[in-house]
Amino acid sequence: MNWARIAKYTLIYFIFSAASGVPLGYVMGRYDSGGEVIPSWVYWRFIFLSMLVEATVIYFLVKNQEKFAFIHALIVVLLSSLIASCILFLLAGEALLGSWQIDFITMFIALFLGVALGKQQKIQALQMHN
Repeated sequence: MNWARIAKYTLIYFIFSAASGVPLGYVMGRYDSGGEVIPSWVYWRFIFLSMLVEATVIYFLVKNQEKFAFIHALIVVLLSSLIASCILFLLAGEALLGSWQIDFITMFIALFLGVALGKQQKIQALQMHN
């Protein structure tokens, strides 16, 4: 296990995940403050944007990883989620895990997508060398 790499990518994943979620927060705040219903296409566009950013970070983590690529990526996602949960707990004063259901789903979709793309590139590189 390469803990330095895990720590580095946990920080990178957390920063990019938080930054990609900010536009969704603004959109939701704008609609909620006006009492409007958020159009589903607007909501899902920002969810997929965030998921794409997260999958890209995971892709760069695993693309050159020789061993334990999925385990490293899973640890990165879980540590990032733990950090975010702790920050929310400190800000809100209570655990707000119920509202994170869609976030957990998209994080794990991003995890599988990033790992699959990273492994696919590695397989293609091996085939080209043979």
